[in-house]
Amino acid sequence: MVLGMSNKGLLVTGTGSNAGKSFVVTAIIRALANDGVSVAPFKGQNMALNSYVTLDGKEIGRAQASQAAAARIEATAEMNPVLLKPTSAMASSVIVMGRESETLSASAFQSRKMELTGIVDGAFKALTRSYDVVICEGAGSPAEINLASNDLVNLGFADRVGISSILVGDIDRGGVFASLFGTKTILAPELSSRIRAFVINKFRGDPSLLEPGLTELLRLTSTPTIGVIPYLPDMGVDAEDSLGLLELFSPRSRSINGNFQGGVPCGDENGKRVDSRLVVGILNLAYLSNFNDFEPLAKSPLVDLRLVSDPRALRGIDLLIIPGSKSTVSDLMALRAAGFEAAIEGFVANGGGLFGICGGYQMLMSLINDGVESEYMGYKGLDLISGTVNFQGEKTLARRNGKLAIAKSTEVYVEGYQIHHGIVDRSPGNPLFYLKAPDSTQKAQISDAGGPSQSSLDESDYLEEGYCQGAIGGTTLHGLFENDQARNGILDYFAQRVNKHYRDDFSYGLIREAYFESAASLIQENLSMSAIYSMIGI
Repeated sequence: MVLGMSNKGLLVTGTGSNAGKSFVVTAIIRALANDGVSVAPFKGQNMALNSYVTLDGKEIGRAQASQAAAARIEATAEMNPVLLKPTSAMASSVIVMGRESETLSASAFQSRKMELTGIVDGAFKALTRSYDVVICEGAGSPAEINLASNDLVNLGFADRVGISSILVGDIDRGGVFASLFGTKTILAPELSSRIRAFVINKFRGDPSLLEPGLTELLRLTSTPTIGVIPYLPDMGVDAEDSLGLLELFSPRSRSINGNFQGGVPCGDENGKRVDSRLVVGILNLAYLSNFNDFEPLAKSPLVDLRLVSDPRALRGIDLLIIPGSKSTVSDLMALRAAGFEAAIEGFVANGGGLFGICGGYQMLMSLINDGVESEYMGYKGLDLISGTVNFQGEKTLARRNGKLAIAKSTEVYVEGYQIHHGIVDRSPGNPLFYLKAPDSTQKAQISDAGGPSQSSLDESDYLEEGYCQGAIGGTTLHGLFENDQARNGILDYFAQRVNKHYRDDFSYGLIREAYFESAASLIQENLSMSAIYSMIGI
């Protein structure tokens, strides 16, 4: 064992974004958990617009929440002590230990990193006191030497807390040997020595063809390659960046200008709907947040899921969803500039369904008063729902559960989470959900509810949430499509409006669990777990 290496943790770094760090971390965690090891995930600093709310109302990266599920434990703020959520091209909202701290430019954040190192290292050490081992995920590339000072997430962090690292390279992009060699050799010796092994990810073909390269790489770096993981499509879970976003959607919706390749899929030349699947479009916002909301839709064989970047792409779509946004007014302004406002009005008038989630729901209102994420007070919304959005400084962070209000017969359970500054103020009536009241510390923050429901539930602790009337619906709740019955109820409501029916028979929870098990099996078959156990001292 290298001097100064700890037995309580392991850092998985990558040669670049989307190399497969999250997947490898998730797979190792589930493999260890299956072996009876008490294990937790950790990412010191994350930059993502996909986030999650812990049971105690803290905000962390969605990937770490998923990795906690792979470990069969509850997610906590210690697993992602610093989360950056971009609010513009030059600034991000900084969330520290689950609470929003401030909005900083990139240069201002660099100046604050020294202060944050103690918080990050302390969070890691807290996890090591509760678990046998902590599997850590790096960010981007550890070879970004311009950002090495006061590193919160890569090898500088590993060096401070005394843990080993493995380096993952993506061979599917090409140049994997150069990437692994270059990363290892450009680093300062004390950081380079932390990389104990290489892993090649996303390989297609016969692994024996790599042997000459692996031998030479070992000779040049004295670092062994302990795994060659085959390429498997659709293995992502709770991805964080734009590459993960694109992988959710039908290839036909990925053309550069937003038009569908090959005409109007699922419709004739006039856009008439001729396919039995429900065609769901997701508006591609610049600050789109929590696109993981749509992973259950991407898994459904009854949904043709498309990313919509051009108003002309609305032809042939049955249901248009405006997703969450980290910058609601900015994204709404961009939609207007692109001609979406008139296109959406025409789309709804011609029978299309429209649904908003969080920021997308806010855009549907008449008026938006935002002095938090922007400086626009009294900004006109799309005015498709009569109501006003008032942004407040304190962010609502809550896990909620309740029942689907539009269910026709049996009560349909739903649970999800809320992450928003904007509070919707509209008259009671036409709710999408009846949600149980939040606890006393959260109740004052969540006034989107509009008071106790007057439904047949007749329970004083239920509040109206969201909206659903005619062709238009919306909610502040993230994660709603992970609820199998609620997903079916909502999608069937909009499907019937276009003379279709929707009823899938899969469990998203079981799909997610099967993914964890498949990932663990793939790792165990193609990566030396004995080398991993040696590095973590188990």
